[in-house]
Amino acid sequence: MTYETIMYGIKCNRCQAIYEDSEGANLAVDRHGDLEDSAQEDGWYVNGDRHYCPNCYTINENDEVVTKPLIDYYFFKFKNVLQMLTCRQYTFSETETLFVLKSNYCYKRLNEAQSLILRDIIPDFVVDYRTPERVKGKRYETETIRIPKDFKHK
Repeated sequence: MTYETIMYGIKCNRCQAIYEDSEGANLAVDRHGDLEDSAQEDGWYVNGDRHYCPNCYTINENDEVVTKPLIDYYFFKFKNVLQMLTCRQYTFSETETLFVLKSNYCYKRLNEAQSLILRDIIPDFVVDYRTPERVKGKRYETETIRIPKDFKHK
């Protein structure tokens, strides 16, 4: 018999990373509180109803947890629209001043219409392409999109 059930998972409140256990499996359970203990054992920080992956907090010299500032909603809106327009997945990373989205197998560059749609969300992003040494039978570029952390949305 097939039946419907509600399942719960954990997602980082800052970077939207989905919790995976120490073996790399995405977990979902049918009781609300079951995952939090497992996530904390794997390095996640839980503060009330907020969850932070190991990349989104630090521990200071007084052994206090310091969470990084939340990322603006418009960044994730930008990323979702970008992935829908290009039909590619983008990995997320960050530096001190930039958010970086990268797609390793870019067969087709962003066109002007796509760029205009994206600039309606966040106007000040930079796209660059890098072509690796040619591999026989494979033609691709790495697409990197850099967005300043202090971006202004429209």
